Amino acid sequence: MGRWNQTALTSILEISISDVDTAFCSVVPSQLLVRSSAELRYCAPCLAMGFHAAWFQWLHIERCPLHNVQLRNGCVHCSSPIPYSLGIAIASSPLRCTVCKHDWVPCLARPGGRCAPISSAAGQLMQRWSDYVRHVVSIDQLLCRDRGTGQYVASHSRVPTTSATRPHVLTMMNRLFDSPPPIPAPQMAPCTCLEQPPSQDHSNDGTNSPDRDTRFNRQHWPHFASDFIHYEHAVLATRDHFFAPDRRELTDGQQQRLLLDGLVAPTSSMDRGAATAVGWAVSWLGPSRALAPPTGFSAPAAGLTGWLARLPLRGRQTSLRAWRDQVERWLLEDLSHSACLWAEVVDFMSTKGHYLLYGEVVSPLALATRHKA
Repeated sequence: MGRWNQTALTSILEISISDVDTAFCSVVPSQLLVRSSAELRYCAPCLAMGFHAAWFQWLHIERCPLHNVQLRNGCVHCSSPIPYSLGIAIASSPLRCTVCKHDWVPCLARPGGRCAPISSAAGQLMQRWSDYVRHVVSIDQLLCRDRGTGQYVASHSRVPTTSATRPHVLTMMNRLFDSPPPIPAPQMAPCTCLEQPPSQDHSNDGTNSPDRDTRFNRQHWPHFASDFIHYEHAVLATRDHFFAPDRRELTDGQQQRLLLDGLVAPTSSMDRGAATAVGWAVSWLGPSRALAPPTGFSAPAAGLTGWLARLPLRGRQTSLRAWRDQVERWLLEDLSHSACLWAEVVDFMSTKGHYLLYGEVVSPLALATRHKA
């Protein structure tokens, strides 16, 4: 994106600057090198109509939701690589193989030929998938904080690609569902569908008794101090407040089975309340903490850890006590918001045959980045 004159594009194409931004896969170049293909990835029926979606290039996407076919690489005729880049070759031979000269969209090779536009419903579905992919990728891009500026920047480390790695949430969404789940609104109104859990008393938050009700061994995790323990108590109290009846719906064996099955379950295996409770717990506690049987060893709440790491830095003019109070208000708000969002997503999935209960489906990280100091 940095190599283009965005102002010139808006003038020449007669579109808004926001449309120009949306037209690019990503504004962070390193993300393209790590997560997307340098060759054209396409749906053959879409390409025959002259249609291609930029988000087909993300390696996490496996199939076209319109035609339910696997995305493929290489020329449809000779299998020669098709570089996904603008240059002399594609300018001199648009939508045509530069090796075998085969036309990928035959109707365009004839005089007066035109692309066959996709239907309005298909276009809307593609737009919804595009929005969802952009939402997930934008969360992935914020990987670490620049301690000098306090801003999050993209990491240059490669994403693990071993077979033991759990499939990415985009891959599973694309694999299981023909349409994407609801996306949280950028600015969400206060959640009114659930009663807020009571705020905790800082006067006995662990300063005098730092290990009160602690679910992990402080000696194993020395950097997680009393503030974190207080916030973790808020997560556990909220789980009991919102989901105590639903948690009892699943047996220990069902929870372990869900963990072994990669957090995917048939909708017939549990009701929507239980699925909402599990998804919420996985988001804030992590899969093992939420579902694994007790083993004598426990880690701090993984989702809460990520949520705290994504909050803005405390301003110098803000006292430590005031900052703790502000973080707790944000936390209780986001715990409630995520419960509402999980209920919406589970309602969507309940008609699709499977529940996908990845914590990233309603990411605490995305909720944290909405807050401003």
